[in-house]
Amino acid sequence: MVFNSKITGKECRNIMKINIKLLLIEDNPGDIRIVQELLLLSERIKFQCYVVKSFSEAKTLLNNEHNNYDIILTDLGLPDTKGIDTLYKIQSICKDIPIIVLTGFNDELLGITAVKDGAQDFLIKDDINSSLLRKTIIYSLERVELLREKDDLITTLVEANNKIKTLKSLIPICSNCKKIRDDNGYWEDVELYISDHAGSEFTHGICPDCIQKLYPEYAEKLELMNS
Repeated sequence: MVFNSKITGKECRNIMKINIKLLLIEDNPGDIRIVQELLLLSERIKFQCYVVKSFSEAKTLLNNEHNNYDIILTDLGLPDTKGIDTLYKIQSICKDIPIIVLTGFNDELLGITAVKDGAQDFLIKDDINSSLLRKTIIYSLERVELLREKDDLITTLVEANNKIKTLKSLIPICSNCKKIRDDNGYWEDVELYISDHAGSEFTHGICPDCIQKLYPEYAEKLELMNS
C-alpha cells in the first residue's frame, strides 16, 4: 500500500508494513548507495527512496504538489549550495516535511546547528546503520506529528479564549424578544448565539415563576409535592 498523506511515527510503530516516501538529496554516489542499501534492510517498513543530487533538482520535485514526500534526508554540501544555507533553502519550500541532515565527522557541529534551526535530527554518515537510520526516521516523524498536535491544540485554545472574551464583552440584545446581534449584524436567538460562541448545548426546562404564570393550576400541586 502507498500513502500519499503524511506518515506519522505512531503509524510506523503500529502497522506491520508501511511505505514511507523519502527524498534523499545527496551528490556522493557512495553515500547514496549506502543509504539505499540500509533502507532496503528494513523489514517492517518499506521505503520509497527518491534521489536527487542538487538543491535545484530537489526544488523542482518539492514544488510539484503531486510529490508528497514524508521525510527528507539531505547532505548540506551540495553542488549548488553549501552549509546551513542548504537547510534554510529546503525549509523555505517545504515547511511541513521533517528534515534529517547527513554530516561527516568534521561537520558534527554543523549538524547540531541544523537541529537548533529546525532540522529534526542529524546523522553522521560513517556511524549510520540500518537500525539507527530507521529509528531516526520514525522518531522524526513522531516529533513532527506531536508538534502538529500541539499547534492544533494552541489554535483551539486561542479560538475558545476569543469566544469567551466575546461573551464577556458588551453584547447587544433586543429588549423585547431577547435576540442577540452577532458581529455580522444578524440577530440570533440567545441559545444559538451562546452555542456558536461558547460551544455549549442547552437542555430545556421551566422555572417556578414561569410555571406560576403559565400553568397556575399545576403550580399549587408542585408546591405541595415539594413541601
